[in-house]
Amino acid sequence: MSNLGLMLLYDIVNRQPDMLAERAYAPWVDMEALMRQEGMPLFSLETRHPLRDFDIIGFGLPYEQLFTNTLNCLDLAGIPLRTAQRTADDPLILAGGSAGHQPGADVAVHRRVSDRRGRRGHCGDPGRARGLEIEAPG
Repeated sequence: MSNLGLMLLYDIVNRQPDMLAERAYAPWVDMEALMRQEGMPLFSLETRHPLRDFDIIGFGLPYEQLFTNTLNCLDLAGIPLRTAQRTADDPLILAGGSAGHQPGADVAVHRRVSDRRGRRGHCGDPGRARGLEIEAPG
């Protein structure tokens, strides 16, 4: 992991007895083709669970050019691309980073542009994401 913030979040979440943070990355084009050919969903590195089985999926977007990777990852995971198409059975999709958030307005439920001021968030008990009524920002 090259991002210190991601390393910290990964550690904080995994220290909780009832929470789990795992990683997944967009595959290169040759692996993507094989995954699609074999019907293999995008999965986590640590336990190889399909991304679709997680309650929350977060994307780091340090550059706007990476937004298409987000769409590709969602598609490979079998998750509807737009929030309006998702149900309570689908994971909650979060995205954040220094890239502009407007291209993802109808993909992620919550987007946050990094203000790089050292603000601290609380990583407590978020409960289970599925089934929560969350209004997408407009």
